[in-house]
Amino acid sequence: MPKGSIITEGIPFDVPEAEIRRYHNMSAFEYLLKEYGLDEPGLVKLGAIIHDIEINYWGKKAVEESVAINERIVGVIRARESAEQALGKCFLVFDGLYEDYGR
Repeated sequence: MPKGSIITEGIPFDVPEAEIRRYHNMSAFEYLLKEYGLDEPGLVKLGAIIHDIEINYWGKKAVEESVAINERIVGVIRARESAEQALGKCFLVFDGLYEDYGR
């Protein structure tokens, strides 16, 4: 879909007119945690990391490893062969983090 196109199928995600999007004080991931009452510790920690990466980009990080995780994700994106490949590899990174934090 070309940039700037109106989304007519599915559920819009993290675009200006979407309900599920980042706000000035919360990432789209944090919005989902709040909206669905999800408070499992692994999800909450991932939410804090995603907040640091997306919302608190320039500020002091709440989670020490946020900078390293962001660099890892950027590296995956830069090394990609396709957007789909990058997305899949990023999912694996965050799935692994969730598994680690859920323990």
